[in-house]
Amino acid sequence: MKILHVYAQKPDHTGSGVYIQNLIKNLHSQGISNYLICATSVSDDIDKDLLQALDKIDVINFDTKDLPFPIPGMSDDMPYKSSIYSKLSEEELNLWQNAFYNSLKKAKAYKPDKIIVHHLWGLVPLVLDNFDSKLVTAICHGTDMRQLKLFNHLNNTNIDFIENILSSIQKLNDIIALNDIQKQAIINNYKVDSHKIRTIGLGFNPKLFFPEKLPNTTNNEFEISYVGKITPQKGVGELISAFKHLQAKNKYNIRLSLIGSADSINLDYYKSLSKTHESHIHFLGALKQNVMAPYLRNSKVFVLPSYYEGASTVTLEALASGNRIVVNDIPTIKPWIPQKAIESGRVLFVNLPKLIEVDKPCPSCLDNYIEELKDTIDIQLEKTISDLKFSSKAERDRLEIYDILQSKYSWTSISNQIINI
Repeated sequence: MKILHVYAQKPDHTGSGVYIQNLIKNLHSQGISNYLICATSVSDDIDKDLLQALDKIDVINFDTKDLPFPIPGMSDDMPYKSSIYSKLSEEELNLWQNAFYNSLKKAKAYKPDKIIVHHLWGLVPLVLDNFDSKLVTAICHGTDMRQLKLFNHLNNTNIDFIENILSSIQKLNDIIALNDIQKQAIINNYKVDSHKIRTIGLGFNPKLFFPEKLPNTTNNEFEISYVGKITPQKGVGELISAFKHLQAKNKYNIRLSLIGSADSINLDYYKSLSKTHESHIHFLGALKQNVMAPYLRNSKVFVLPSYYEGASTVTLEALASGNRIVVNDIPTIKPWIPQKAIESGRVLFVNLPKLIEVDKPCPSCLDNYIEELKDTIDIQLEKTISDLKFSSKAERDRLEIYDILQSKYSWTSISNQIINI
């Protein structure tokens, strides 16, 4: 079997980038041939393990003479230099479309048995211009619908671009949603018949993300972790503030590890916010999964204070690694979390503050939100101490949750569902 994967971003750094890397690697392990069309900047390297899993790759380079602007990102704050789709000029949008159209045209010689296009966005019309819709499966990652709402809100002049996306998506026979709430949003936003949409969840690598045996002491420093872009939309400032309040109580020996990319402006700002506690707050940058996994296995509490998420692979990975979880009550996250994890209190939800945009909180609501975030982390730290004192029950709960996640969300399970559509 030969599969063509089409992706308009860098195949790393983001949730969808991690998704496509792991999907391709798992398909390769099953003897399936993979061809990837993706974007990058001329100075970037492609992950070596990903390259080994590919029979062919066609990289579209941005910030070049032919494409003299950064890669457009599905989020407006990407973990690398990027353009914003809604701010592209008509000329830039045409250059973007032509680059991917020509790459897809060349890919016809590969004669794929299946084409997987990522995001319900501008690549879909270009794929359908070159391939029979019966071969195409499109995967929604959530940020595509955010872009659609943003374009509609701005009444963008590139209205033909949006109309072409909508009409093309309606021609698809197979669309994958990451959860049932996302499925309903696809129906509402793209006017797609429900029978064309399948819900196939997130994936994780159970060989990297698994619970290690709990230590037999409560005297160790407790690691609180965050993984994601270091941006305001992810609630990083509010997490730092909540941590500082907890640290001031001298109740626990704790440290906060922030894993993820940041531009220089955001990084400088958050480091200055952390200055009085810099020995306990660590910015680790973006880490490859095999480097990040030991941090999550060592961590005791994982916090995701993000205001908008497509589904959140990192929360899945943290839960599989045995962490207690504190996460905002975002509709797209709760559906995949095992009931066991909620009933046992290993996952606790924080009420979202009032939002003035899709991922921007009302400033006057943040004090109350930070207080609730702090209190919820406090609860999970108290429970962590209890876990260490009564480790046999905690070990059983952690392993039971891991087994549930492995059976439903391993990349083997996800890739098998996708290729059998």
